[in-house]
Amino acid sequence: MQFIHWFQKTSFRFKASVAVIILTLFYVGHFLFCAYSALPEFVHYFTNSDMNANLEWARGIVQQGWLNPHPYHPYNEWMQEIAPYEKWVQWWDGDAAFQQSPLYAYLLAAWLAVGKGLLTVHFVQCLGGILLCILLAFLAGTVFESRRVGLTALILAGLYGPFYAYSWPLLRDLLGWILLAACMLSLTLICRQWNCGVFSPLLAAATGVLLGLGLLARETFYLIIPAALLVLFLKSIRHKNFKPLLILSAALALTFSPLILRNAAAGAGWLSTSNRFAENFIEGNAPSAKPAAFFIPHEMSEILHTSRGDA
Repeated sequence: MQFIHWFQKTSFRFKASVAVIILTLFYVGHFLFCAYSALPEFVHYFTNSDMNANLEWARGIVQQGWLNPHPYHPYNEWMQEIAPYEKWVQWWDGDAAFQQSPLYAYLLAAWLAVGKGLLTVHFVQCLGGILLCILLAFLAGTVFESRRVGLTALILAGLYGPFYAYSWPLLRDLLGWILLAACMLSLTLICRQWNCGVFSPLLAAATGVLLGLGLLARETFYLIIPAALLVLFLKSIRHKNFKPLLILSAALALTFSPLILRNAAAGAGWLSTSNRFAENFIEGNAPSAKPAAFFIPHEMSEILHTSRGDA
């Protein structure tokens, strides 16, 4: 009881520092546990996995250059049962379209190009898990204007098992969560500044860059960005100040422009970031679908052949 009483009387900064240190120890411990298991070899032998697909895609980027005119497309066992590879390419409107939003694969390719091993990738993702928890703490503390809420969010995020699970495999999910949390935090700060009559061009530009990176990381940002721009547009009208919105939009367009240039050069749709829509839509909405599990609906083959890949 004396320890609990002593801890309650200590400063918030000390409590937050202790929480971050414990969080770091948890994530580093998880990384070491995975590193000394069979998981480092898992990506090479489980060839039907998204992890293996990301690795092969990154290697293809290193070989072909940043244009990556023929990105890697997995042809897994369940796909082979539905149609030959040429038919899948036809459903994808050609093989120039990316398999999914490309930012993670390009970052992985850049890491491989400078000669860094995969173990260091896993360690960087371990640090990314810590960063995600801290961003969520800042976001919660900012939204509720409470340091205690922020500290509580940090503790809860640090105890959330899926964050640890996704901090190891070569998947884009963790990157998408980090960018989403950073975008929500920066958008919240922009709105707070407007309410106080303050305007920061740097914050507006940083938010646009984060939204652009998010769009390159996860297709869901195609839904998030219009909503964010609409809210900022309404606030611009209310405060009679369109500068933040214009700066943010310019930074967003500039960040996203390399994808447009690449698609135009490779012959893919200019705004295309993924060819997964049809399959994912069927997996989530077919009568026999089980969205909570990896399950290929029985109707997948019939729907794809009937719709010619346009679900």
